Amino acid sequence: MHLSAHSTVDTAERTNGHGVVVTRGQTLTITGDDGATLHASGVSRHFTVAEGAKLRLKSVVLTGGRALLSGGGSVLLLPGATLEAESVTFRGNRAVFGSGGAIACRGASLSLRGCRFEGNTASLRGGAISVISAAAAATAASHADAQMPDATRSTISVDGVSWEG
Repeated sequence: MHLSAHSTVDTAERTNGHGVVVTRGQTLTITGDDGATLHASGVSRHFTVAEGAKLRLKSVVLTGGRALLSGGGSVLLLPGATLEAESVTFRGNRAVFGSGGAIACRGASLSLRGCRFEGNTASLRGGAISVISAAAAATAASHADAQMPDATRSTISVDGVSWEG
């Protein structure tokens, strides 16, 4: 899917609180031009990515996501899922009674390159990102890869990511 410059898509219109669900075997790729925005209107998260599914995001803004109880205000990655995000801004997303205001990663693979996290909040842990079942160490402008055995494995790669608020 390609979003043109300065376009806004309301992801809450077509979901039932779970956001767009990417199911096993599917790969969803969304690329945007300058200012392309996915807005969840504070009603739901943007995406839930299931085991064996992959979400690729490039040059988009994800804003207004909200998760109640489960975490992942913008994106919830279930065990075995994959998120690859490049030049993505996660802005103003929240996890109410949950962790990971922008992203909740539960035994999944997460790759972030040149992303920004602005004003995301969570009532429990990880205002921007919550990672469960992973051990990771990251430094600015370097990669961090962490792996856990089999069913509890998470892989995280971070490069050129900035955090605000």
